[in-house]
Amino acid sequence: MINEATTRLQAQILRYLRLHQDAAETAAGVNCVWLGRSRVAGQVREVEQALDGLVDNGELERHHLPGGGAAYRRARHDD
Repeated sequence: MINEATTRLQAQILRYLRLHQDAAETAAGVNCVWLGRSRVAGQVREVEQALDGLVDNGELERHHLPGGGAAYRRARHDD
């Protein structure tokens, strides 16, 4: 179940992507660059949960990186 803090993070992420439609970033990058937060491990885990929910809802795409980890971007929907 998604809590209020996760819902707020998801709204902030989607707002950022409306302004920067071609942006792609790792969870740590989303935390720092998109949300302007520090690199605190607990915060990155919160962001990862928010990103996972957005991927599950079809709002974001997850791309696995060659060295491990993943990058996230706005989902491309065929209209």
